[in-house]
Amino acid sequence: MTYDVIIAGAGPAGLTAAMTATREGLSVLLVETKENITRKTRPCCSMWLLEPGFHDEGWTFKDNTIYFHRNDFSIPYSGGIVDLYRSVRMSAQGNTMLMGKKLTPIGKVLDKEALLEGLLGSVESRKAEIRHRTTCFGVEEQKNGVKVLLRHDGKQEWVNGKYLLAADGVDSKIVQSMGLNAKRKIIIRTPILHYYYADVRGPYEDAWVQFIGDGFNGVSGTFLHKPDTQGYSNVYEIGAVPPPKSGMGVKEAITRLISHPIVKEMLSGSRLIKRMGCRWTLWDPIPEPARGRAIILGDAASFQEVENQGAIMCGFQAAKAVVEAEKGGDGFGRYNSFWQKSFEF
Repeated sequence: MTYDVIIAGAGPAGLTAAMTATREGLSVLLVETKENITRKTRPCCSMWLLEPGFHDEGWTFKDNTIYFHRNDFSIPYSGGIVDLYRSVRMSAQGNTMLMGKKLTPIGKVLDKEALLEGLLGSVESRKAEIRHRTTCFGVEEQKNGVKVLLRHDGKQEWVNGKYLLAADGVDSKIVQSMGLNAKRKIIIRTPILHYYYADVRGPYEDAWVQFIGDGFNGVSGTFLHKPDTQGYSNVYEIGAVPPPKSGMGVKEAITRLISHPIVKEMLSGSRLIKRMGCRWTLWDPIPEPARGRAIILGDAASFQEVENQGAIMCGFQAAKAVVEAEKGGDGFGRYNSFWQKSFEF
């Protein structure tokens, strides 16, 4: 069988691409390395930034739906939301600088797993083929399509498609296999570790808090209110940043941060419910991610991260680009223009 489009990666970008492509009548194969697509496995602040014109877009949250004004589409979302009205920068002496608005939020914190659940439900309802525990390791571009190498439970097979959408994240195996990393520069590559606490009595429930300087026992960090989830309430995510070139490990850094008197008081009476870490990489961006028969989506082509809202936009626009290309139009050129206009380089 030859699929109209093969999508590697079932995060916000890949799921939105699959949802949009199936709505347009395309046959879709969606592959994802994880067994449970909706389970979050790496730290993610899950902030939805509401700065006017951010990513050249605007949004409305209403009736369990998120509307994208300029791109003119919507997605389902019925999870919790924490509205952020302030950004707080705090010194080790407890001095603060507050920035924000009184009447409208500057951002929202979403439940990432609920976001994925809503998108996955839309994909499943439209009968896309989904393969769990399946990773794309390589691609061969041909004149009229692509051959994609998949691995599932130790077995490999080649699958044919007309187009490939690579939404497999920052350290994309597809980007590597296509040779697109050869001229890209790694700006930063470092491990990160975040702790999640419940029953926190923090004084800044409507703010993103940054611990500034090295006075917090030699480290800096962040503190963010998250939506209630899985029976836990007043959940906060905290992360620490070791000093550059210090050789300090991430576990030591976060231990130092949470033992500082100010942070320790914020966490007094709370309980640690989860630890989550990953490797964080910053690459040179790919200026033209749509080429040949493939489009590199979202984080896989970006400088750092395109945020959840940007990833969703990429998935929508990539599926639309494939539809346009199938009709003989310059869908890939339009996608590259969208990419360059909407994201930082």
